[in-house]
Amino acid sequence: RLNPFALMIDAPTPSLLSPESADKAREASSSHGACTSSTALPRRLVKWGCLLLTLLALFAVLDAQRIGPFCDDGASALPPSGGSINLILMRHAQSENNELPWWNKVLLRMKRDPMLTKKGTAEAEAAAAALTALGVAPHLVLSSYLMRAMETAAVAFGTRVTVAPFLSEHKYFDSDFLSPGSCPLPRDEQRAALAGAIDVDEQFDWSYVGGSNDAVGPGEWEAFVAWLWEHPEVQQLYAAHGDETTVAVVTHGNYLRLGVLPCGYSHPKNTQAYAVRLQKPAASTLAEGEADVREVTVLYEPRPG
Repeated sequence: RLNPFALMIDAPTPSLLSPESADKAREASSSHGACTSSTALPRRLVKWGCLLLTLLALFAVLDAQRIGPFCDDGASALPPSGGSINLILMRHAQSENNELPWWNKVLLRMKRDPMLTKKGTAEAEAAAAALTALGVAPHLVLSSYLMRAMETAAVAFGTRVTVAPFLSEHKYFDSDFLSPGSCPLPRDEQRAALAGAIDVDEQFDWSYVGGSNDAVGPGEWEAFVAWLWEHPEVQQLYAAHGDETTVAVVTHGNYLRLGVLPCGYSHPKNTQAYAVRLQKPAASTLAEGEADVREVTVLYEPRPG
């Protein structure tokens, strides 16, 4: 038997609206439902949050790479005014930490004050040959107090190396734990390690950094420049050679990229060298901009491989 009430319920209700009006009503209903959805607002927040985090990450990368408007180092493209000297800035050759796989670095399995690898020694020898061919003959060679830089300076320039303060590698978050490669071994351990291939007393002059590595200041370019101009040997060299005075400085990649080179320069490769001009300060204390390097050119870039 048919149920008349069921027929009434299942039967379609005739619409009192025109087809066009019905379409508009459905669109309004759909739109209204989207606005009142409980998940719409959180989804939008997630999308905007992801976009914001992406932009922040991009800005951080650009800032770390010292690119364009995200880098303001105050450097001037103008040549030095007044007296100046030539500097040759070089990053050390491959060290024992440089050859480690990336996961060793993530796990902080790095050596304290590493030495050069066999490849690193070969890189320094190749740099020496290239610089000799270019006629590079510095009057003075300076190095940071970390062994990889000292070894590189000795091999690449083939002369006595003066260990200088304020040239050591930057530490991540100023932490020895996160930056073991930036921490020097005690001086007696350095001498023992270097003695295997080098006549330490003939090759290195530690007299300007005292008897202990604990007394050497952190890596800071402005402090180094101030020290450099007060260095008696630099003063004598400048008196003798004037603006032709040439000083080689062997230091570290992050030190050069973050504290010395102008904006736009990427992280130096092992043994990569730059020729720059450094203005002579007008007074005993450095004025703003007097520590900036000028007329920067790539003097030597190692071959890949």
